[in-house]
Parts: sequence; C-alpha cells; structure tokens
Amino acid sequence: MKKLKFILGGLVAVCLALILLIFIFVNQQGLEKASFKPDFKLAVIETTEQANKSTLSFYNQTMEKIATQEIKLGAMGSSFDLPRIYNGSMYIIPQGLGNKKDLTVILEYNLETGTYKTYDMQQPAMNSFAVNEQALYSANTINNQSIISWYDKGSGVVKTIVEPEIYISRIDLYDDTLYAFVMTKDNSGTKAYLYLIDTKSFEITDKIDISASGPGQNYSMRIGENIYFTNQYEISENSNIGSYDLSKFNINTKKITNIKLAEQYPFQIQVYQDKLLISHYNLVQNQGNKITIYDPKTNMQELVTLKNNLNQILIEKDQLYTRDGKYLNIYNINNGEFTLTKQIAIYTKSKSRTFYYVAGFFTK
Repeated sequence: MKKLKFILGGLVAVCLALILLIFIFVNQQGLEKASFKPDFKLAVIETTEQANKSTLSFYNQTMEKIATQEIKLGAMGSSFDLPRIYNGSMYIIPQGLGNKKDLTVILEYNLETGTYKTYDMQQPAMNSFAVNEQALYSANTINNQSIISWYDKGSGVVKTIVEPEIYISRIDLYDDTLYAFVMTKDNSGTKAYLYLIDTKSFEITDKIDISASGPGQNYSMRIGENIYFTNQYEISENSNIGSYDLSKFNINTKKITNIKLAEQYPFQIQVYQDKLLISHYNLVQNQGNKITIYDPKTNMQELVTLKNNLNQILIEKDQLYTRDGKYLNIYNINNGEFTLTKQIAIYTKSKSRTFYYVAGFFTK
C-alpha cells in the first residue's frame, strides 16, 4: 500500500512539474508575442505563404534583439513590394496563403504602440500600393486587366479604375498625383507607360510612353521637380535582357531622360549627401551586390561592390543597412568606401517546420 502511495505521489509530482513547465513556457511565449517595445530601432519581417502567420523581430540601437510580435497574416511583403513608412506607421500588403493569395487588405502598423489594423481594398493579389493622410491606393492584375483601387479612410468607400490588357508593376503617390508604371503587349510588341492619375477626381489624366526606359519598374523617388525611377528590363525580342537605365521624369515638362549606368538591374534608390545610391539587384534571380553612386549635378557615377546580395537597402545618416535572405548587414558609407561594421543573423525561423522567409525590414 505504501509502495502504491509512493508511486502515485511520484506521478502526481511529475504531472505537477510538467504542468508548471508548460505554464512557464506558454507564459514566456505569450510575453514574447506581446513584447513590443516602442524604443526599437529596426524591425525585421519574417513571413510564410503556408499559413496566415508573420513575425516581427525588434532590434535596439546596438542591434540586439529585444522583442518579437506575431501577426496572423501570411505572405506579408517581399522584395517586389517593400514596407513603406508614412506618418508614424508601417504599411505593407499581406497576400495570404500562397496558393490562394486571397487576402484583400493593407496592413497599417503603429510604430509607437505596436497596434495594427487593416484596410479592406476588396481586391486580392495586390502587387503595389501607396498611402497618404486621406486614402490608400492599390493595384492588382487579374484576368488580363489591372484594377487601381482608392480606399477613403474617412468613409471606408472603395472606388476603382479598371484598365484592360495592362500590367501595373508599381504605383507611387507624389502630392495629388498617383503614378502607375504600366506594361502592355499587343501585335506590335511590348510597350511601357507611365499613367498619371489625379487623386481628387480619381481619373487618369495622362498616359506617357516610357518604352525607351523599358518595363519592370519597382522603385521611384521624387527629388525636387524630378521623379527618378529604375527599370529592371529592356524592351527587346528577349524580354529578360536586364536594363542599365536609371530614368528621370520631370513633373513640369513631362520629359523623360534615361541615364545609362555601368551595371544591369537597377533597383532601389536612396539619397546620400546630394548623391543617389542605386542598388543593382535582379528581383527574379535574387542576385545582385553592386551599388552605383550617381551625382545628378555632374552626371558622374561610381560602381561599388558589396559583400552581400541587396534584397533591400536603407540609408540612415552615414550608415547603409542592407539585407539578404539570412543577414542584416550594416556598412559605414565613409565617402563611398562602404566598410562592413556589423552582420546580424535575422533568419530566426530557419528550423521551423513551416517555411518562413525574410520579407523586409523597416526602421522607426
């Protein structure tokens, strides 16, 4: 009898210990999920197409990981459409499950509180978006037609423009004009256009032929009266010929100027000391580790090779933040010398049974 009591007592003790361990683990997980800290410097997005799950990992000024947060949205961002910061919030498109891409929302994430909400654009498989104080805009292409949507933040009303037989690679908003980069094919071949859309009337006001620049625009930046944009491809019989062109569009004259660079596949544009830093990265092959330093005043340019692929770049003060599939790499720009000062492993989900990927990063 005593032996039985001893055995039962031992089993109870083991069960209690297991319950305690599970309780501690669950609470630690819960704290981790809700451990947003407003003093973060940089956040990394890891996401998956296999489930509606994404994780934000937060890093402090010295690039130590200080918190994580889970968001129940899948396929949240990619190099094709990076996170955007506007008025104290980060915005990004979650596509949902990879075989469906059925989510129809844009995420707004508050950088001060860690709270977030979504805006239903009523369109799946969006590939680009833009935002201002009053509205959000998105673009998608389904069944050989592109849909540009306008979500009014005040009323929640959604308006659309439907354009047949075109593909929109990117939209950007500058002042009261939405710029849509368009590719179309007909019997005469491939053509590229820049559509100008008045956001007050939500009507297309101009269609400018930019075929000389080529298709595949995935980044633009306005500097003064000019909008600079990059082109991934040339228009040719072989549609996969990488472009060498950085293009400049004057908003007053509507004139396009193409600037020939020394390297193919220009991608992102950043400003540093009155010069443009243009990354070179093939978005389809996930390759490219060069940066062009271009002076728009003198047209002089210099090509620099870095140590990692440039899935994404961002400049703050004298530092260049870059990422590849696994690491965040920080360079001191130092007058164009680009000294690698720190490398942080940011792919924390590599051992997960669900396949995650690093979709992007953003700074506060």
